[in-house]
Amino acid sequence: MIHSIFETRDAFVTGVKHHYQALGFATKILRSSIQKGKIWIVCDYGGVYHNSQGLMKESRKKETSSCLIDCPFRLTCNCIIVDGLHKWKIIFVLDEHNHEPSDNLIGHPSLCKLPDEEEEVVQTMAST
Repeated sequence: MIHSIFETRDAFVTGVKHHYQALGFATKILRSSIQKGKIWIVCDYGGVYHNSQGLMKESRKKETSSCLIDCPFRLTCNCIIVDGLHKWKIIFVLDEHNHEPSDNLIGHPSLCKLPDEEEEVVQTMAST
C-alpha cells in the first residue's frame, strides 16, 4: 500500500491515482468536503446506473449502457494537523475490486481528463 500521510491534498490525489494506475485500476474522487477536510476516492467502476428519467426499456429511443458495476473499492482521507501543518492521512481503505485489473486504461473516463496545466495550454492555444 502507498504511504498513508501526504503533504498536500493534490499530492494525495495524484499519489493514489498513480499507485492504482500502475496496478491496472482507475480511481476518481467521489466526494470532497473542504469544511470537513475529507476526500472519498472510489474505483472508476464504483456505483450503479440510476435511471433518472424512470423510462422502461421499451419506451427508450436509444439503448443505454453503463460501465458501473458497483465495485466496492473505497479510500478515505482526512486532513490532520501535524506540527502545526495541514497533512492528509489515509484513514479507511477497502482495497477490494470485483473485477480484474485493466490491461489498457485508455477507456477509463477519469483518466481522459487533462491535468489543469494542460487544460490551460489548450485554452491559450484555442484563444489565439
